[in-house]
Amino acid sequence: MGFSVTASFAILFLAGLVSLAYLYTSAEYAMSLAVDAGDERTLREYARLYGDIDVVYINATQQGAVYDLVVKVYNAGDVELRSKRMSFIVNGTLREPDYYSSQYLLPGTNLTVAFYSIPGTGTGRLRVVTEYGSSAYAAYEVV
Repeated sequence: MGFSVTASFAILFLAGLVSLAYLYTSAEYAMSLAVDAGDERTLREYARLYGDIDVVYINATQQGAVYDLVVKVYNAGDVELRSKRMSFIVNGTLREPDYYSSQYLLPGTNLTVAFYSIPGTGTGRLRVVTEYGSSAYAAYEVV
């Protein structure tokens, strides 16, 4: 009977060590995910605070009942922006540009986007919003 108590204690002790090893690796993984999420949040907050854009050029050219719109957006902030993650609202309608001059908008550079075959005449409004919430507004005249 003494041998079975010792053997069962050894088995339970080894099972406890194995479960502690799994618990440690799981906790370490969860903590690394939490740290990564905190770092990502810090970067997003920095981008929200120091990201700034301006619309520096708009040209709307009439093509019959529709017009083509060419827009230059200047990155006046300290954050690199992705062109495909910007939202463009033309006359109250969310539109995807037909042309991007670059995939990224680096600080201190311009991005040219073009929209083709927009219906309407007269005046229009444009709002550009980045992935971090910075925005710029401009009005234009179709000629």
